[in-house]
Amino acid sequence: MTEENYPLIDPDGEKVVREKVCLKKKEEIEKALLEDDRCPARVIAFNFSSRESGGKIASPKPCCDIAILEYLEREGKFPVGYIIKKHYVHSVIQKGGLVGNPLVTYALRRKIKGVYKPRTTNKIDKKYIQKICQNEKLQYRPYAIKEGKTSKTIIFWHPEHGYSQANLKHWIKSPTTVDPFRNLKKDKEIIRRAKLVVFDNQLHDNYEVVDGGVFRESGVTRVTVFCKQHGIKTSATINNIEVGLWFNCPECSSDDFENIRRLHNLRRDEVDDRGSTIIALMLLSVNGNETLKFGISSSRSNSDEDDDILKKRYGNNLVKIFDSIRCDSELEARELEQELLVETRDIRNYSVPDEFAGKTECRSYTTKNLNRCMRLFSDLKAEYGAAKSGSR
Repeated sequence: MTEENYPLIDPDGEKVVREKVCLKKKEEIEKALLEDDRCPARVIAFNFSSRESGGKIASPKPCCDIAILEYLEREGKFPVGYIIKKHYVHSVIQKGGLVGNPLVTYALRRKIKGVYKPRTTNKIDKKYIQKICQNEKLQYRPYAIKEGKTSKTIIFWHPEHGYSQANLKHWIKSPTTVDPFRNLKKDKEIIRRAKLVVFDNQLHDNYEVVDGGVFRESGVTRVTVFCKQHGIKTSATINNIEVGLWFNCPECSSDDFENIRRLHNLRRDEVDDRGSTIIALMLLSVNGNETLKFGISSSRSNSDEDDDILKKRYGNNLVKIFDSIRCDSELEARELEQELLVETRDIRNYSVPDEFAGKTECRSYTTKNLNRCMRLFSDLKAEYGAAKSGSR
């Protein structure tokens, strides 16, 4: 093996090539063909030159001769001693990696670097794709191949997510990275997050997140929500649900059930806690109609009496205060209020006009309802007192 037998640059080449580039390509080609486990071979790349590519735009492409010196394992397409003439460099290596081995026979063709290189898509069928899915341990299988006007579509079946499809050409290039069920998995995760928000905030009696009701519009992902109170099916983004507890029902979008939005923001440290706060069971008069109400009010000063604070807060609407609890923080007071409101949802007073700010905390005023609310309030007050004593 001498420079005379295997010159780096073709002495008869018409185009000028750079020696430094040729040396680099020579090393890459020889290394790539030696390390290809299908038919590893020792070769020499030499006679580098340029020739027209033959495409629509005639541009010179680097090429070289490849001499086959020895096969290390199985025999390849050409015998030892054969010289492949004027082979394009870009058809062997690109960016230092092997893209095509001219020594490989059709029987030896298989996956290389995670990319399948079938000879033609005409021979790709369900059986071929099934084998790829099994070899790569994918969690889905081919169901059908559809012929399109310009491309083929492969429909896959997943035991958990059902059916989905992908462009056959794109999937076959990289089956391990192109996941046909990616959006379905994302949709399932969004549904899960929305349902957790409803459950964590005890809104399951108000709203239901519809399974599979995810759709995309103008780049925005929305989930389908059913308002149980008004029988309306609408949609909301996961961000509006998680951050603002907005479910987009036109009839109750302004309602803050159980004051949950303020409580939600306090738990997330998105608003300032007002400190010492009173929660009370009261009788109010709204537009001449009497109604029970659970309400809270910031004490502003620990020296103020609870009744005086509530009278200032509710003014002429306040008829009577049945009982009250003073909490150390607004968060504590709102959490206690939520417990009471959730327990008495079934007796909400819907006759309170919409313009009254605390309408969702109002409860129908009857002797039976009053006794029930007073009993719940008394039990909660005792539990809170015991918990405070135990913490000291």
